[in-house]
Amino acid sequence: MTSLNNKVDVVSTLSSGIQVSETLEVFNLFPIPIGSFRLKRKLTKSEFKFIENLDKSLNEGNHSTKYSYILNDKKLKKLKEFFSICVNEYASRIMSMSSGTDLYITQSWANFTKTGEYHHKHEHPNSMVSGVFYVKTDAETDKIYFDRNEYRQIKPEVSEFNVYNSDSWWYQVQEGQLILFPSSLTHRVATIEKEGHERISLSFNTFPRGNLGTRESLTECILEEKIHNVK
Repeated sequence: MTSLNNKVDVVSTLSSGIQVSETLEVFNLFPIPIGSFRLKRKLTKSEFKFIENLDKSLNEGNHSTKYSYILNDKKLKKLKEFFSICVNEYASRIMSMSSGTDLYITQSWANFTKTGEYHHKHEHPNSMVSGVFYVKTDAETDKIYFDRNEYRQIKPEVSEFNVYNSDSWWYQVQEGQLILFPSSLTHRVATIEKEGHERISLSFNTFPRGNLGTRESLTECILEEKIHNVK
């Protein structure tokens, strides 16, 4: 897969035989930001064991934890602190959220996908930014897929796919990597084909805390965080 550079040289020859050379400059208007962070340590044995041994229930295509506030457990306190820092770096640097408003983690759960299983196409309602952290992966085969949300009525054949003309796009993922993205973005995991492999990921949602909008513009909304099921 390739993507276009910001500038592309365009060379064409007119019917008169005169060669015309121009530069096509591409502006990325309203892009969808996918953020990536790396945990600069391995999970501790107690963190990994806690996640691995959580009670599971059947999801569509794979299994997820029954308990959906796992980052509120003290065993994952340091991991939650890391995620919170990353989320608010994303909110500050990418979204340019003004001071006085930040994002806090709401629900959190783990997903377990074995050989022959998949994670269905979905979005995360009632959340602003969602995250997926990779606990256990195969660096050569594991990917996360994102799908274009809008309907395109006209779809010409293309000679090469890029981020502008594709209906879906994937990123290779590794253990210790955190992927952040707008919660409205459709995403999925393809069927795991590698024999004997189990992919474990930890997902979470976020919501604003503080003041949204302004009083002067009549858009002010004062939000407060509610802690749920702290263990």
